[in-house]
Amino acid sequence: MITLKSVKYYKSLSEETLCFDANIYLDGKKIGSVSNRGTGGSSNYHLEKGYDMKFLENYLVEKYGDFFKEQSIYVDTFFDYQVLIKDAESEMKKLLKKTVFVDGGSILSVNAPFSEAVKGRLLQKRPNAVFFNDLPLNDAVELFNKNILGYANLEEAMKKIEVECKDFSQTNSLKM
Repeated sequence: MITLKSVKYYKSLSEETLCFDANIYLDGKKIGSVSNRGTGGSSNYHLEKGYDMKFLENYLVEKYGDFFKEQSIYVDTFFDYQVLIKDAESEMKKLLKKTVFVDGGSILSVNAPFSEAVKGRLLQKRPNAVFFNDLPLNDAVELFNKNILGYANLEEAMKKIEVECKDFSQTNSLKM
């Protein structure tokens, strides 16, 4: 599986694209690095010998389907989504210092450490609340992503991209 490690995401420098630096790993072995300056251009890849962009494109096709065969831009998008997911995990770790919950599609927090007493008082006013603090970190991050980004994990993000791009292609082909 291809993943990113040592992700440094620079939100304040992100203009038209995400500004970040990260190392690319395949099944635990570092195969290169990727970065983007955040000014609208494609990401820059520095891959180890034996790995190239074609390898990354073929990986996406094998993992996510033939749709990605014609879409080399999705290598960038694939890594962008990983950066956002890593950032969400970092944000969730900070948020969990408070009491954080989702209710009616809104993420809310109380500036108090999580406890059963705080949870009990909140449940009296918000009986449908789901508390991030009660969940394992990975589940909390997925719930956070689902409510903030619209997808829970990388697999859902790739499916979302495919659907949106097929819709975009169909809409544009009708205009021609």
